[in-house]
Amino acid sequence: MAAKSKGGKKRIHNSQKRSPSKKKNADYSNRSAEDLTYEEAVLQNIMKSSNGKEANVPEEAMLLSSTISSLGNEVNDMHYKAGMSIGKSIYKISPSDSEDTVSDLVGFFQSAGYKNVTYSSFPDKTEITLHEKKGAGIGANLHTFEAGIISGYLSSAQRRYVPVEETSCVHNEGAKCRFTTVDAPGKPRVHKDEKVALSKLAHHIADKARGPNYYGLDRKSAVKISNSYYSLASQMLNDKSYADSMKSIVAYLGTSVGAKLFASYSKERHASHLMELAHTIKLLNLGNPIVESLRPFRMSVSFDALSSRREFVDLSLSYINGLLSSGFGNAISATQRSEDGSYVVDITERS
Repeated sequence: MAAKSKGGKKRIHNSQKRSPSKKKNADYSNRSAEDLTYEEAVLQNIMKSSNGKEANVPEEAMLLSSTISSLGNEVNDMHYKAGMSIGKSIYKISPSDSEDTVSDLVGFFQSAGYKNVTYSSFPDKTEITLHEKKGAGIGANLHTFEAGIISGYLSSAQRRYVPVEETSCVHNEGAKCRFTTVDAPGKPRVHKDEKVALSKLAHHIADKARGPNYYGLDRKSAVKISNSYYSLASQMLNDKSYADSMKSIVAYLGTSVGAKLFASYSKERHASHLMELAHTIKLLNLGNPIVESLRPFRMSVSFDALSSRREFVDLSLSYINGLLSSGFGNAISATQRSEDGSYVVDITERS
C-alpha cells in the first residue's frame, strides 16, 4: 500500500508489522536556539526555508565539488564522513520524535534545492531518490556527501551504524539518483581515468555556458542549490591537506573548458565569447567576474566574505589561469585588493 507523507513526498509502507518506534531524546528535540552549534543553526535555517528564498548557486558548482571528491578513495571517504556528521545533526534538530520517519530528511533535501525527492521504507532497507533528469554523464556516482547524510541520519535514528550507498546516479547513466541502505559498505566508486571524467565535466560546463540558462531563457528548469548547503558540502575545497592537488585538478579543468569554448571561434575575441568564459566562473561559483576590456584583456573577480579564504581564492585563480591560457596563450598577472567589504582580484593580460 502506498501513501503520501507530508509535503507530497511519496512513502511506500510495507504491510509487515513494524516494531514500535522509539521517541527521540528530549534533549535533542527541545533544544533552544542558543544551544545549537553553528552547523546545527545553519541546517535549521535550511530546513525552515523553502527552495528559492535563500541565495543559491548553480548545480554545476556542486558538480565540481562532487567530482573532485570522487577522484580518490581518501577524499571520497572524507566526503562521506562529512556527510554523516551533517545527517546526525539533522536528526538531532528535526521536529519529528519517531525513529521511523525520514520525512524530515526528505524535506531537508528539498529545501537544499533537490527536486523530486521520494523515499520508500521496507522492513529490510530504506531507499531515497533525488532528481529525475539527465545528468552531466561524468561516468561515476557522484553523491558521496548525500549518501553520508542519509547514513548519519538513519544511524542516529536506529542507534546503530547504517551504511548507505548511491546505487544509481544521473551522472552515471542512471534515470535517478538512488540511495539504498546496505548490510556492509562497498568500495567507493572512483574514476579509473581522471582525465576522462574531467573532460566530460568540461564538455558539460562549456555547453551550459553557451546554453539557454546563460541567456536567462531557462531559469525555471535550472537547478539551484542552497548557498548554505553548498558551503557545507564544499568545505573540502578549503582543506589545506588537498589544496595543491585540487588546484592542479581545476587548472586542468579550466584548460579543457577554455579549449572547448575557443574551438568554435578561430581565436578571435568577441564580446559574447569572453562573456561565456566569465559565465563558466559563475557556474562553478568560483567568484563574481566582470570583463572590463577585450584588448588587452582585463577582468575583475570579486569574492564575498564566505568565499574569500586564501585556499578558495587560489583554487579560483587556478581555474581562471587554465581557462585563459587556452584562448590567449599570453601571460596573465593578478593583483589583489579589498573593495567595499569584498575581496577583489584584478586579472590583466601582459603585453
